Amino acid sequence: MKRSVTLKLLLVLYIFSTVAPVLATYVDVYSETTTDSRTDNPVTFNRLQWQFVDYSVINRPGQAYIGTGFTKDDRSSGDVVYNDNYAFITGGLKLSLTNSLSSFVEYRKVMDELGGETTKSTNDYRGGFYLFYRDDSTSSANFHEHYSEMVFSNRQSQDLFWMGRSRVGYTKNMTGPFFGEVMLQGKVKIDRLGHYYENLAEVGPAARLRWLTQHYSVELVSSYAQGQYLGREYIDPMPENKSYRNLSGVLVFYGSF
Repeated sequence: MKRSVTLKLLLVLYIFSTVAPVLATYVDVYSETTTDSRTDNPVTFNRLQWQFVDYSVINRPGQAYIGTGFTKDDRSSGDVVYNDNYAFITGGLKLSLTNSLSSFVEYRKVMDELGGETTKSTNDYRGGFYLFYRDDSTSSANFHEHYSEMVFSNRQSQDLFWMGRSRVGYTKNMTGPFFGEVMLQGKVKIDRLGHYYENLAEVGPAARLRWLTQHYSVELVSSYAQGQYLGREYIDPMPENKSYRNLSGVLVFYGSF
């Protein structure tokens, strides 16, 4: 079963990699690697996405896309699972509702338990909203930025996830496209089902290095957070101590070509 699913996924990826670049308007590449002291488990997420069709709904721009990607951690093996490791192929539609707010609906064919003893294929119907806003206009050095997402996934027991994060800080152009930033950031996560690790609040200082060019950007973020679980519990038992401290690092690459 595992060999059959793997061969099917490789065949689809081959078709994507040969046909999609010819037909696509542009391609998005996103890669994120995260590690923190709370889990001691580096996790990587990688996505390649091709845009094919531009359209308009009530004078708002939208795009049709297909893509592929995977997520994998370091510690999971066999029956011991620390992260939802999977690979996927996807197709969907996205629509810019405002300059800061976008919506999407998509279908994913998912190969679960990536790297485990068994592999199975599942369908995932997803939809949601993304918001990003950044304001540098208060001065040449100060900024505040805000990111929020709400995502429904039927594969994950029809759960609905929400996350909001705000940052306020100081930025300095160190040289050319290279920027350094220090900031205070806060984050809140909530889900419908009540997984304890999806229901928390954090606040703390952070530093970020950014390399910004016309077609791609690279970010390295280091942060310390004082966190608190919000007291919800679904399947996995919540730790006895609801408060925690967390050191984390995130490396992000984004390109649009």
